[in-house]
Amino acid sequence: MINWAHVRVMIMLSWREQLHYRAEMLISLITGPVYLLVNYIVWKSIFSANPAGTISGYTFEQMMSYYILTFSVSYLVWDNTCDWMESEISKGKFSNLLTKPMHVYRHYLYYKLGHRGLAFFVEFLPLLAISGLIFGILPLEWTHLIPFVASVIIASYVNFQIQFIMGTTTFWTTKSSGLTRLITWTSAIFAGKYFPLPLLPAWAQWLFLGLPFALTSFFPVQAALGGVTIAGIWFSPWMLIGYQCLYVIFLEFTMIRFYEHSVSKFGGVGV
Repeated sequence: MINWAHVRVMIMLSWREQLHYRAEMLISLITGPVYLLVNYIVWKSIFSANPAGTISGYTFEQMMSYYILTFSVSYLVWDNTCDWMESEISKGKFSNLLTKPMHVYRHYLYYKLGHRGLAFFVEFLPLLAISGLIFGILPLEWTHLIPFVASVIIASYVNFQIQFIMGTTTFWTTKSSGLTRLITWTSAIFAGKYFPLPLLPAWAQWLFLGLPFALTSFFPVQAALGGVTIAGIWFSPWMLIGYQCLYVIFLEFTMIRFYEHSVSKFGGVGV
């Protein structure tokens, strides 16, 4: 059962920390438009040399909408749970969480809920507004708003699950920063943050479809754009959400098992 008092406390703590590092949020409002401007110039030149006017089913406006939504969604699904867990485990503070009435994973989940909620107002909405003013493109249609919101919520939780699973490896490795960097770099590619997945060959699309990373970015973006064909299969927005839900169940089971083994090891050394 959810203790809303605990939820409120964790959200307030996360807001306090995020506002302390508010310069990072302000910098992101600069890097976002710069990133989109570079992609605008690159894809404008590519499409100008393509008489068909489409690339893998994307028009230029759809391609720019894809990049605007990809960068915007990254603000909402961003997660640093692995680093938080590594810090508390290495400093010996993790045992304090085990004595609290709130489950450990809820502790980190509520904390993320707070700082990503703040990011919605401070980063997500301003970037969409700036993109509309600079590029004249409004990537999100009202008809796709509900599936987009649902997909983003699931994507954010999937990213949390991945980060939590990586965080549990700290019990065996002491430092998980190397693994975190590897998976973060890999997931950015497999999530379609650098290019839309339909640009790849069919076998690569099947590979991307079998991994959870595309669920954290590519799926919510395509839900906002009205669906997508992956590996020859058409996915409507609600089919994308259904696939996300199936993967959430698998990751939830994996997360619980990893956590149970981790805590057993933690207790086995007398902590």
